[in-house]
Amino acid sequence: MSQQVFPVVPGFLPAPSISHVLWCVVGGDYATLQAAVNAAASGDTILVGPNSAGWGDVTFPAQKLLTVTGLSAAAHTPTIQIGKVTYSPTVGTANENNIFLENLYVSENFNGSQGVLFSGTAPARLRITGLLVSNTSAVGGNGIVSNNSGAGSSLYIDNCLTNASSVGTMLVHTQGFTQMHDTELNAGAVAFSCAGGNLSVFTSRFEYALAGAVGVITGGTVTMTTTFIRNTTTNGSGISVASPGVFILDSSIFDVRTGTGYCVSGTGVFLYGQVTFSNVAAIIPRNVKTQNTLTQAQMTQLPTPSP
Repeated sequence: MSQQVFPVVPGFLPAPSISHVLWCVVGGDYATLQAAVNAAASGDTILVGPNSAGWGDVTFPAQKLLTVTGLSAAAHTPTIQIGKVTYSPTVGTANENNIFLENLYVSENFNGSQGVLFSGTAPARLRITGLLVSNTSAVGGNGIVSNNSGAGSSLYIDNCLTNASSVGTMLVHTQGFTQMHDTELNAGAVAFSCAGGNLSVFTSRFEYALAGAVGVITGGTVTMTTTFIRNTTTNGSGISVASPGVFILDSSIFDVRTGTGYCVSGTGVFLYGQVTFSNVAAIIPRNVKTQNTLTQAQMTQLPTPSP
């Protein structure tokens, strides 16, 4: 669907184009969300209604600014179901490549694949709010993957929830900048992994029962503030930081059971501010803390990461 453009009147500036609202509903013009995305022009909004059959996988093209909103009553509800989301722009600028997804249920048999994939080489923004990402595959697959190498690219995750099988990683950060806020990562073999770039986490929660670590950092920098990390399995750990990874933590709480596990372990760099290290099974707090192979130091002030 093309945008409406007003004619140019002599002596006056041309009026701005008008964005459209496209309805993706049962019995409407579009049988799939992909068909609505293909028909939309940059600046359009797509409203998605319930559909017992789901709306299928969707790939967003480059050089479009689109908003896709599920007409559900609240976030994290399996009302507006879609399949895998792929956004991999290779052309355009950040202002053109801006996709916003809200109140959608990303549910599919990912089978070693991903629920939401953000990759590519062009500057882009992907914002997801109120999404429930659920993988129904017993084989596994990752929930959200951020791997966009375009300079200035950013993924913003707000008020989202993951719920998947026992295999796969809920958030895989490989490069670029990702900011996560007010989000819960549940299920999967690991809550998150970071191999490069910058991952910034605010007021979020990771609660797992794992023999290993809840989060794994092998490269890049993870900054975490006002976050709760729990591992209820004996000998399980909180966050593993391998060199050259950097973990910056402030105003957060760890809750790790007794045994050989650590709240923070590994050979990377650990910088921390105000942190509470607790132990759900021990009388004495701080019984499980940090591994001495870490390069660690307490900060007087938490630095602000640059996107």
